[in-house]
Amino acid sequence: PTPAPFPFPPFPTLQITSMAPNAHSVRLLHSGQLEGKGFGLCTYKLYEAPYFFVWLHGADNGDIETANLEKFQRRLRRKTIFMVPLNPKQSTQQGLSFAWGVAFTKAQNKNHLGFVFGSLHTEFLDSLTSKISELSSKCNAERVVVAGYSMGGFGAYLLAGHAPESFDAVISVAGYGRGTREPSNRGYEAPQPQSRKIFEDFLENFVVRLAYVPVVIAAHCRSDTISCFDDDEAIISAVEHEERGGVVKFIEVPELLANSDPGRRKKTKCGHSYFNYTLMDDTSEELIWQPLLEGFETERYRLETQVPAVSL
Repeated sequence: PTPAPFPFPPFPTLQITSMAPNAHSVRLLHSGQLEGKGFGLCTYKLYEAPYFFVWLHGADNGDIETANLEKFQRRLRRKTIFMVPLNPKQSTQQGLSFAWGVAFTKAQNKNHLGFVFGSLHTEFLDSLTSKISELSSKCNAERVVVAGYSMGGFGAYLLAGHAPESFDAVISVAGYGRGTREPSNRGYEAPQPQSRKIFEDFLENFVVRLAYVPVVIAAHCRSDTISCFDDDEAIISAVEHEERGGVVKFIEVPELLANSDPGRRKKTKCGHSYFNYTLMDDTSEELIWQPLLEGFETERYRLETQVPAVSL
């Protein structure tokens, strides 16, 4: 029998204050002075307002190479502090495995459907988003970004939907949601209509909170057989429907580039290998990084909008 879906936990009411740039968002690094025989005393101060970037890995559970982080920083054109957490290890006490903020039992993960039948793990989501807020505050970060690829894109949606007040931007590439609309004869063969109902609940009660994040950017390829293009497009459409006034962008990756990452053998091509095209190569500038930076120029800062509580 199909495991019953877990209900969404209630969200607390968020007490939000402004984090627009001012004295507490810019850090004084150094004070100095110049003085010469031909001129009087000239003092100066060196300030810094870094970005704080949270990168979430995919299902390979691997760390990201520092060379890739360096490329991210060059694209951001700003000193950036990176936080790179690893997905929680299996909880032997509870018998749970994790896909970032969703936890599931072995039975719930049959046919790799833990993302459908697992439940939001409030304790972990609270813990990680609180730590992100704590560390970004200590760094006096001007902007906070959460980004990820594949399962990491799923995690980016989960973190930002759980605590939208903590982030200025979400970048999800090849991401997906909890549940799926995908027909039962495709992909992971998720049973329908149960999986669709879980996905619709995810859209209605969780994804809509992403609209409170100033910048939301997603990229996906229609021929991707690992994560569902239609589901990801529906997530972004739900954010757009809220009309909160932020930057919301959905990028369709050309099918010719679905397997463009180097090192992919022909037999493993599944339309899910466009990390470099979307995030690393020069093509990523126009796709992802330029819209992100333009959004930072025009959109509000995190914590400037009251986010209503959700009770389910």
